[in-house]
Amino acid sequence: MNRLILYAQSLLKAKQPFARLLPFLGLALLGLFSQCRTAEKQTPEERLLAHVSYLADDRLAGRETGTEGEALALAYIREQFALLGLQPAGSEGFSQTFEFTAGKNPAEGSSLTLHGIALVADSEYYALAQAGEGSGEGPLVFGGFGVSDPVQGPFLKAGMAEGKILLLDLSVPDGYHPHSDFADYADVRSKIDAAVQAGASALVLFTRDANLDAPEKYWDRKVTESSLPVFWLTEAGYARVFGEEGPGAGQPPASKSVGQEIGSGRFALTWKRDQRTGRNVLALLDHPNTDRVVVIGAHYDHLGHGISGSLHNGEPAVHNGADDNASGVAGMLELARMLKEQGPDGSDYLFVAFSGEELGLYGSKHFVKSPLFDTAEVSYMINFDMIGRLDSVKNALVIDGANASPAFSVLETLASENGPSIKAGGSGIGSSDHMSFYLEGIPALHFFTGTHEDYHRPSDDVEKVNIPGIVAVLDVAHRLIQSLDDDGKLEFVAIQDSSEAVPEFKVTLGVIPDYLFEGQGMRIESVREGRPAAGAGLKDGDVVVRLGDVEVVDMMAYMKALGKFHKGETTTVEYLRNDERLSGSITF
Repeated sequence: MNRLILYAQSLLKAKQPFARLLPFLGLALLGLFSQCRTAEKQTPEERLLAHVSYLADDRLAGRETGTEGEALALAYIREQFALLGLQPAGSEGFSQTFEFTAGKNPAEGSSLTLHGIALVADSEYYALAQAGEGSGEGPLVFGGFGVSDPVQGPFLKAGMAEGKILLLDLSVPDGYHPHSDFADYADVRSKIDAAVQAGASALVLFTRDANLDAPEKYWDRKVTESSLPVFWLTEAGYARVFGEEGPGAGQPPASKSVGQEIGSGRFALTWKRDQRTGRNVLALLDHPNTDRVVVIGAHYDHLGHGISGSLHNGEPAVHNGADDNASGVAGMLELARMLKEQGPDGSDYLFVAFSGEELGLYGSKHFVKSPLFDTAEVSYMINFDMIGRLDSVKNALVIDGANASPAFSVLETLASENGPSIKAGGSGIGSSDHMSFYLEGIPALHFFTGTHEDYHRPSDDVEKVNIPGIVAVLDVAHRLIQSLDDDGKLEFVAIQDSSEAVPEFKVTLGVIPDYLFEGQGMRIESVREGRPAAGAGLKDGDVVVRLGDVEVVDMMAYMKALGKFHKGETTTVEYLRNDERLSGSITF
């Protein structure tokens, strides 16, 4: 309230023309006082519902980072922080801006010419998102598959294509199949590594292998770019250059030896980048007798119309993200009120609403690398992400990251008779903003009530949010904070055991797992249409207990099992359906 009153007074003293707006400012002040009084009279459930309802309203169009919807959400969160009497803690008042690339497209002037043929963009060739920028011309040299045999290794000889355009087959010497000794090299990154090793000025990829799909463009995602331009030659482009009527008809690549020149080429690639600005919102509850800071965060961005990242199979539609993550922001705001009302004792509490989480933790990564973040002062971090769907039957709250500090063992004592059961564990490595803190050596917890069939779909709306469940989650978080407030800076434990690391895998079943399932196996929350699990006849609620020769006892075993398979491979899947053990064949 005070900052608006002071602003009004400053207008009067300065005798600015803006003074004519003071009657309207007075109405705004009355409105804010009224809102403040209303909030004081409301129950926690009423306040939480109001927060979620606003943030998940269609008018915010899914709160995509860098859009007007994000700006509306930011204004709302900023005003709630102000109404609570919190101090601005950003680099620009309550805000902290960061720049990011929302997508890119080849700029005008980008081109690819082979054998004198200026190929048509999109239909005959396209640049890959992994490509760097550059232009040039020179001989076109064939490099085969970029591999020769297991003894010589995966890369071409150094300098064999120095200053030349390298043409590589995306496939492998024995034809792509899951059991090939070369299967891991049938991917774009391996071919780029081969081209860089060979000294090429540009890379053109193609394949005639029916078992391999053309690589996707991914121009709307964050992809690490290489040091050289990389192009994909489509079937139409290959036919025009090397077909019976093409200038390269007499020298198709497969008939040439590795290192042989088969013509010439010219290329140019410049990316036109969609640069945008995202904003975090930061507020501080300052206690004068301590420098110890606890960060409490929640991301407020979501998927907009679901153009990227959505699990929705229909036309683009507004993804309101009521659970993901209007629920987390609402919880953060209510917890701020609870901590403010508990009095002058305790740590300093820094509340951060992050943007850019859905794009790859952009906001939290920026924050922990910025001058606003001091690892020496931050004791630990709590992240609320999807706390709005506490299941009334399972009544289970997942708290990930509990293994990152011995102090978090107190979680074992926080379950109450009427509250949720607590499933605590994990290192802090995950897919939400707490990981940015963990990687900086800060113990970080992720509060989470589980996935559901509405995850990353337009159906994640406010009427499905369990508001009393959020209250129960906040009770656990509040008691945790109170129990740790005298512990000083918490000890950080980095998980060294490789068994804790998330296994790498190149295939998926196409399901949303039930992360709260406590039985043996991997229970399926939701099966995605058109994906391997659906093709194998698996249904929502099935429990996968074996993939191929691997027994699936839990989520970690499930991910390790996926790591043994490659795209196109077929194996057996065994699963429980209503206690009946069934089996079938699944193709990845």
